[in-house]
Amino acid sequence: MKPVKRSILFGITCALLSCSAVPLTVSGQPVVSLLDDSGNAVSSYNAVTEDTSWAQEFTMPDNGISYQMAGLTLCNETSVFNSGTPIASLSLWSAANNAPGSELGMIGAQVIDGNGNYTFNPSADLQLSSSTSYFIEFNAANGVWYLSGTSPDGATGLGTFGDLYEQEDGGWTPADEAVTMILTGGPVPEPSASALFGFGIFGVAAALRRRNCRPA
Repeated sequence: MKPVKRSILFGITCALLSCSAVPLTVSGQPVVSLLDDSGNAVSSYNAVTEDTSWAQEFTMPDNGISYQMAGLTLCNETSVFNSGTPIASLSLWSAANNAPGSELGMIGAQVIDGNGNYTFNPSADLQLSSSTSYFIEFNAANGVWYLSGTSPDGATGLGTFGDLYEQEDGGWTPADEAVTMILTGGPVPEPSASALFGFGIFGVAAALRRRNCRPA
């Protein structure tokens, strides 16, 4: 086999292996369930208001993989319309001393305009590291809406639920339950995989350039 053909074959092989083994983006790639307690019976409702926020703790699996948040669905939500427009605002927080630490980024915001399920589409910047605890904070810009609560027993997904915390008058207090929700994500590619893909494409381009420049 000629050197040029070997270079082309090697470059294409690198690119294909990288694309098939590690998805480069969440979009268009299969995502996995990170947290899911939607099958549990509703045990209570917690009011989210301008004065009362809640934060759901969870821990990522110890598998050495980081995940990009793909979607977060709140299940069985309700709202009260006589207190203004109930806007649900969700953000990702770090964990510090078994309580919410600092905000890492916004997950999204939308109007809770009735009973049902509401899905938020996080930005590509929100990534979750292996064996790390986080909080999802729920607050209201105005109005009142309700989180449905469950027991974390029987929840599925790669991660694990922790306590639900309530913030009122500036302090966080554990509430010993979980929010009914589904959180999905896709693996973040390792730097070596991205480098392999780039090297493969570079090999293809270089080989084609050499071939096209050969005298007739």
